[in-house]
Amino acid sequence: RALAHNDQSIQENTHLRLLFDRMAARPGINIFRALPAGRFAELRRRLVLLVLSTDMSRHFGLLQDVRQAMQARARGGPGAVWPAEALDPLLCLLLHACDIANQARPKARAVEWATRIFAEYFHQGDCERELGLPLSPLCDRATTIISSGEIGFIRFILRPTFDLLAELLPQAAEVCIPHLEANYKHWMLREDSTVRLKETAR
Repeated sequence: RALAHNDQSIQENTHLRLLFDRMAARPGINIFRALPAGRFAELRRRLVLLVLSTDMSRHFGLLQDVRQAMQARARGGPGAVWPAEALDPLLCLLLHACDIANQARPKARAVEWATRIFAEYFHQGDCERELGLPLSPLCDRATTIISSGEIGFIRFILRPTFDLLAELLPQAAEVCIPHLEANYKHWMLREDSTVRLKETAR
């Protein structure tokens, strides 16, 4: 996969390739087959853009693009409409926020997903160790402190993302930000329980 996509957004590009390959091979599941060619081309362009925006390597650039779009709209004064070029980054932000929103859910669900995600990370670390590769961040089950990982993710990734989203969708923020704050406090108090959670994540 890495070779096929030149080490760029490997998982995301793989998912997109499989989607379009499968629909091409099985026309019966191609939900876009009735679209005119021009409409399909635009839909495919946006779908690719949206999926690629879920790659965390694009996170900070995406937030900057949205801020620039908001500034461009603000320059138009009260009641100004969004410029057409703002639609792509706005849609990408919405999907990206949904993709990383596990800690913006109620605590039980947030802990459940943290356990699942770190199980995946630790499995990746095990495979990297067996292959003699450097271990990726947060993937070493012997040294990773799960609570610290979640605290950093909320503080530096999620909270800025949802604060920005709050400027666009205040009602969504009213739901998500209280969960973020509650889960941040939860992980701050979980240092003594981290080992048990790590065992659960095997």
